[in-house]
Amino acid sequence: MQDVFICHEGLEDRVSLVATKCCKKLMNDMYYEVRIQVIVTYNTVFLRTKATKAYARSMALTRKQYLEVNLEH
Repeated sequence: MQDVFICHEGLEDRVSLVATKCCKKLMNDMYYEVRIQVIVTYNTVFLRTKATKAYARSMALTRKQYLEVNLEH
């Protein structure tokens, strides 16, 4: 399904600013969600423990650990 949005004349600049702001927020949200998912996956695959998203939010992985998850999947 594709949504179609119509921009009224004279509002093109404002539409561009709003779209840019929304895209930046979505990108930040995607990076955050992927980081959490990688931590959960790392705990499951390598540490053989079950990690919840709430637990993963307080954790951080090293660069080597991120690469191990990437190479494994």
